[in-house]
Amino acid sequence: MSPFNSTDEFLKNKYFLTQQQEGIKKQIIDRPGNNNKANFFAVIGGAGTGKTLLTYDIAKTMISDGKKVLLIHCGQLNDGHNKLNAIQNWEIIPIKHYSNYDLGAYGLVIVDEAQRLYSGQLDDIKQKILQMNGNCIFSYDKLQTLSAQEEVRNTGQAINSIPSINQYKLSEKV
Repeated sequence: MSPFNSTDEFLKNKYFLTQQQEGIKKQIIDRPGNNNKANFFAVIGGAGTGKTLLTYDIAKTMISDGKKVLLIHCGQLNDGHNKLNAIQNWEIIPIKHYSNYDLGAYGLVIVDEAQRLYSGQLDDIKQKILQMNGNCIFSYDKLQTLSAQEEVRNTGQAINSIPSINQYKLSEKV
């Protein structure tokens, strides 16, 4: 199930998370705000493991709890993104616009398709989250690169080298 291809069903909660996804969600949602330091999370998995569903479900839960969430998509926005953006309190932006936003104004920043980040973008987002003691989820699949340059950058390794990052690897195909 995709929040983009089945947006209405997603909004009506007509989907389920696996037990593994539920456990990861609980750990991530319980962590933010419980300390005075930045919290970084990596949600890693292959195609079809539910990375996007999990991260967007976390966003939906936090938005419904009154938290401000910024979703940064590393690519072009699709019709599903646009439909979610039309709903109050959803903010999904393409990566090319992230520098126009004050990341400190958000309780959670989610970077989807993070394997496509340029090194400078990753460093900038990381620094801003550290400065504000914020919360950030990087969701990615290191095998879903679009170019040889993305493979050379090896953004997944750079994300995983963030000190005290909490890594969650999705293993089950949904």
